[in-house]
Amino acid sequence: MYPSDGSPGLPVGEERSKVASDNSKLLKWHTDQLTSSKEFFAKKLGLKNA
Repeated sequence: MYPSDGSPGLPVGEERSKVASDNSKLLKWHTDQLTSSKEFFAKKLGLKNA
């Protein structure tokens, strides 16, 4: 939505809304994976407070 090259990016509208929604879903998925992987590796490594 905000290109690093300074170009205008996506205009306000349906496509931009879809991209923003998809981005939000991906961010939540990555956050959930971090939580899951910390628990997984804590068990594998024998860590108690991870």
